[in-house]
Amino acid sequence: MSDGTVKAKKKGSVKIYSDIYTDDGEFYDDLQWTVTVMPKNPSFKSVSKKMKSFKQKYLKYKLVKKNKKAILYGGYNTVKWNKKVYTEGFGHIGTLYPYIELNKKSGKTSIELRFVCNVTLVSINTYDDMGLNRVSFKSGSKNVKFDYNSSYKDKIKKGILQITNNGTVRLSSNSKENIDKINTLEKILGRRHVTLKAYDTEEGAYVKYELNNLTKKTWKKVISDYKKILEMY
Repeated sequence: MSDGTVKAKKKGSVKIYSDIYTDDGEFYDDLQWTVTVMPKNPSFKSVSKKMKSFKQKYLKYKLVKKNKKAILYGGYNTVKWNKKVYTEGFGHIGTLYPYIELNKKSGKTSIELRFVCNVTLVSINTYDDMGLNRVSFKSGSKNVKFDYNSSYKDKIKKGILQITNNGTVRLSSNSKENIDKINTLEKILGRRHVTLKAYDTEEGAYVKYELNNLTKKTWKKVISDYKKILEMY
């Protein structure tokens, strides 16, 4: 069978029709295939340049390791709830921010959309527990959930229990998983009242925070920029 080469100028799908003579003299006419053309893996330099072009007051770019790792991250947002410490003996504080991470391994680049979710509980009840493994964003009847991988540490000092969950939530990557969830999250962030809840699916422990306008604006900007970078893949 004769060989053929198809050259493409851009990504996409196309149908190819051909007539084929095999080596043993057989003839097949009007055969067709659908060919999907994938883009070349973009260079670290081109993606990092794109990321850097998005930086602004509340969106920072950082080259972590030359030609290996870079991040574009939203400003830190620390939310706290400490009134209960005095009235009921417990309280918690959370540090949350979204970021886009660019990595280069084995000659290929990849990007991920993530957010940091660090939560600390302080309690006079040394039997409290708070191992968090999922987060949800909710506004009215709309909500979207993501798995949360965190490290868990606890200590007791002078009769006070401190539990820390530090981790990140992977929202999406250049393999384009969770795109429907990302679109839903964008819509939720456009609403007036948005809450973020980090919780334990087995024990039921949870913390909940309401996102302010600046936080929602920053998150929407990071997601929008991520989608633009995703077009390079």
